Amino acid sequence: MPKERSPTNPQPLLICGASTRAAAFSALRAGIGPVCADLFADTDLARAATVVRIPRYPDDIAATVAQLPPADWLYTGALENFPQTVADIAAQRTLLGNSPATLARVRDPLALSHHLQEHDFPVLQVRAHRDQPEPDGTWVCKPLHSAGGARIRYWNIAAAVSLSRRPPVYFQRRADGEPYSALFMAFPSGAELIGITRQLVGVAEFHATPFAYCGSIGPTTLPYAVERQIQEMGQTIAQFGEMRGLFGCDFLCDGATAWLTEVNPRYTASVEVFERCWDLPLLGWHCQVCRADADSAETEKASRDDFRRQVAVSRVEQTGVAAKAIVFAPETYPVPDLESRFATSPLPWSPQIADIPAPGSTVEAGHPICTVFADGANEEDGFAQLVNLSRAIY
Repeated sequence: MPKERSPTNPQPLLICGASTRAAAFSALRAGIGPVCADLFADTDLARAATVVRIPRYPDDIAATVAQLPPADWLYTGALENFPQTVADIAAQRTLLGNSPATLARVRDPLALSHHLQEHDFPVLQVRAHRDQPEPDGTWVCKPLHSAGGARIRYWNIAAAVSLSRRPPVYFQRRADGEPYSALFMAFPSGAELIGITRQLVGVAEFHATPFAYCGSIGPTTLPYAVERQIQEMGQTIAQFGEMRGLFGCDFLCDGATAWLTEVNPRYTASVEVFERCWDLPLLGWHCQVCRADADSAETEKASRDDFRRQVAVSRVEQTGVAAKAIVFAPETYPVPDLESRFATSPLPWSPQIADIPAPGSTVEAGHPICTVFADGANEEDGFAQLVNLSRAIY
C-alpha cells in the first residue's frame, strides 16, 4: 500500500512539459516539493503543487520557466521534441535528465536502428522521408517529432496523398505483437531494467484513436529470453546515448521477440504505475542518479546495487497490478464536476481520477478528458475496472 510521505527535500524541483501532473505526484511520493509549468494546470495538480500554465506550447516554455524561482529541473513528454528549448532552460538551471545531445542521438530512428543492428539486435526496418516505401499497408508513417502515438498512420494510398500536409516523417515496418513498454534507470555505469508494463493503445472503450497511447497496466512479465533481450537492448541504447535517469522503450512483443518502436528519453507515463504498485519512489532515484556523475565509482556501484535490490524486492512482494487509462472525448465534452463521481483517496498521489479539468470548461473532440486508476488482482481485472470507471466520465 502507498505510504504517506511529507516533503523532506527543502529544495523544490521544477517540472516542465505538456502535462506534469504524473511527475508532480511522483515527486510528492519521493518527499519532494514540485513546482510545475505545463499546458493544462489541471485542478488536482494546482491543489498539490505550485503550477503555472504555459500560454503557448512550446513557444512560451522558456519564458514561462524563466519567471519561476531557482530550482533544478526535469522535463516530461513531449519536450524531448524541442532540444533547443531544453538547452535554453538547461543553460539557466541544472537539468536532471538527458541532454540535448542525447536527445539528438536516441530520437534519430535511422541512427538508432543502425546502431542496434551493429550489435545484432532484431530491429524493424526504417526509412527516411525521402525513401518512401510502397503505400501497401505494410509500413507505418510516423512523425519525427511526436509523443503518445499522435499523428501515426498506416502507410497506404490515403496517407500517401496527404503526406505533403504532414510534419517531417519517417517510415517503420509494421510487425505483429502486443504493445508493451520497458522502464529503465540509467546510471553512469549502465542501465537497470525496472520492469515492463502492458500498454493500452487505441482502445475503443476509452475513445482513443488507433495509435494513441491511452494507458498502462502492470508491472507484468514476459518470457525470460524476451526480458533478457529487452535488458540488453536498454543497456545498449543507454550507452549509445550516454543517458541518465529514467527512460522508456516501447515495443511490440510477438511472444519470442521484442521489436523496438520508440525510445522515450525521460520520465514516462508508466512510472506512476510502478510507483503505485510497488511503493518505490522512482523519481527520487532519478534525481539521485542524475546528480551522481561526481560520485566515486565505489559510491555509484553501491547506489546501483541498492537500487537493484529494491527493485528485486518489489517484484517478489508484488501481489497485484496497477492500471491507468486516459479517457478521450469522442465529441465536444462540457466538463461536469468529475471528482464528485469518484472515491476520494487519503493520499493525493494515489487517486482514482487525475488530470482533472475545471468544471464548466470544455474538452474538444479527440482530446484527453482525464485519467482513471485502478488496483487489480491481475491484468484482466485491472482493465475491467478501468472500463467501469471510464463509464462514469462518458
